[in-house]
Amino acid sequence: MKTLKNLFLLSIIVLLTFSSCDEDDDAPITIVGTWKLVSATVNGIADTELIPCDLETTLNFTENIIVTTYYFDPENDAGSNCQFDDSDTGEYTINGDFITVTFDDGDSITDEIEELTATTLKIKFIDDDEVIVTYVRI
Repeated sequence: MKTLKNLFLLSIIVLLTFSSCDEDDDAPITIVGTWKLVSATVNGIADTELIPCDLETTLNFTENIIVTTYYFDPENDAGSNCQFDDSDTGEYTINGDFITVTFDDGDSITDEIEELTATTLKIKFIDDDEVIVTYVRI
């Protein structure tokens, strides 16, 4: 679970700093909003260790540069009845395609925003492996 939390935290940093333009109306695309985890890849291969409760993880980026990640765990050994488990909060900055999150405990991470559209956020970070985490706006 610690590795998964690190993955999510890194993803959050990347998401918060990147913005783009929409092709249809040139309105800026922003990271501000709520994003839900939908998948992850490790070295280009789908991460099969994600459990249904991992897919309840959300990132909430605010206009005043605060990001909060919410984590969920199963209530039972069967992996069902996901319940809120923990959260992490920090300030984010975006510089080009990179997002840096500085958490309330003083730790910080910098990740690459692989993709940011009106509906999709992909954050890439390198731990021992290249991990790309995909979120959808909710």
